[in-house]
Amino acid sequence: MRLAALALPLLLATALLTISPRAFAQASDADRAAARELFNKGVELQNQQKFADALDHFERSQKVVNAPTIYLHVGQCQAALGRLVEATEAFRQAINFPLPANPPAPFVAAQNEATTQLASISPRIPELKITVQPKDIPTLSITVDDQPVNSALVGVSRPTNPGTHKVTASAPGYTKAERTVDLKEKQKLEVTLSLVSTGGVVYGTGTGDTGVTVQPAGSASAAPTSTMPPPPPPPRDPRSKMGIFLGLRLGVSALAGSLPNGDTAQSTTSIGDVAGPGGQLGIEAAFRFIRILYISVTGDVAGYSGKDLGAGVTTSMTSGLVAGHFGILTNPDGLAFFGDIGAGYRYVDLTGTPSNGGPSADVNFSGEDFILRLGIHLKAGKYVRIIPQTEIDFGTLGTNGSVPTSGTLAGATGGSDSTQTAGHVAFFFGVGGYFDIDLDKPKPAAPAPASSSAAPAADASGSAGVTVSSPTTGK
Repeated sequence: MRLAALALPLLLATALLTISPRAFAQASDADRAAARELFNKGVELQNQQKFADALDHFERSQKVVNAPTIYLHVGQCQAALGRLVEATEAFRQAINFPLPANPPAPFVAAQNEATTQLASISPRIPELKITVQPKDIPTLSITVDDQPVNSALVGVSRPTNPGTHKVTASAPGYTKAERTVDLKEKQKLEVTLSLVSTGGVVYGTGTGDTGVTVQPAGSASAAPTSTMPPPPPPPRDPRSKMGIFLGLRLGVSALAGSLPNGDTAQSTTSIGDVAGPGGQLGIEAAFRFIRILYISVTGDVAGYSGKDLGAGVTTSMTSGLVAGHFGILTNPDGLAFFGDIGAGYRYVDLTGTPSNGGPSADVNFSGEDFILRLGIHLKAGKYVRIIPQTEIDFGTLGTNGSVPTSGTLAGATGGSDSTQTAGHVAFFFGVGGYFDIDLDKPKPAAPAPASSSAAPAADASGSAGVTVSSPTTGK
């Protein structure tokens, strides 16, 4: 039976009711109930891979009620956190737990599972051997990760969890030696720390060399140098810095203001007299850079509703606009505000059509526009963006060539060649649909190189004389 089955709260409750009373020493019914709750919550956290929190719950439960099932969970959480040495000890406690006659089935299954886990994890544990030169310093102090190590274990392979460890040796009258090593699973590593007398004595490193000469205390060259690895590089920003937008926009457009004409009595014609609001369709391509800034090019075509000029003449008007924009988008990855300014060239074609079937007449206008656009950026999918937007354009229009002096559009546009210009305002309100494609998907930062366990000893101008012997790795 695997761990998932053993962790069921009902099975644990049954097992706890049948366990030897000695395991409940000085535990009240309320304490045992609370311990069961801690265990059940620990199982839930372990299933959510919150191993540190789960371990805390199991260890507190174990202080109230001893059971092999709890030791099994403690060992599995320790292993998940990379604490292989502590995990094996917990599994051994589960295996060696004294069971009563006719023990609960979950307890037996827990011991069997702990035996399997112990056999799996034990070969993975690396070993660290610490040797010190000179030998037999009576006041020697050894620490690993600032935790003391019995000096009787100097020169003895010691099971150690994989990972980065700081090994330190010190003694009164000697310089302090320190080394940071990176242990891999199954690795067997020997670290030699050379302590140097502050009286200027020459000591060998124990590796067959002629020794290292150290200056007396107070000399600048006798000061130990740091062996701590450099800090890791800052994490990379996962957000894109560059991208392109491609899409269409559709909405309602209105053109207000005046059109120039050649009538000496009335030099302009109101646009509202010859055309009303209509629809507008556009295409846009944008390039985003520095994450929130962008430049874009738009092309729009609008068709406006016509007006009756009287005398059986009706109008129709179309407009085209090509423009460039520069703007800001506050958050390319979600809900955001955007705004831009731009400039473009507008072309307007006004056509008058007689109802009696006579020939139509056209007048063309063109000029420059200044553009202000605002909108809301909505993320609708990994690559799709929906952008409601409004735009207002200011500009002037002049005639392209001559205006008719008589006929269909004479009453609307005047009567002679015209070089005049007239101001206008264009409004647009609509929505755009865009594809957003990132151009610089950030790559995960490369892991920092592991500190070499075969680094040479510091030279005489360094300090502590720390050496690491060639490691061996289990197969």
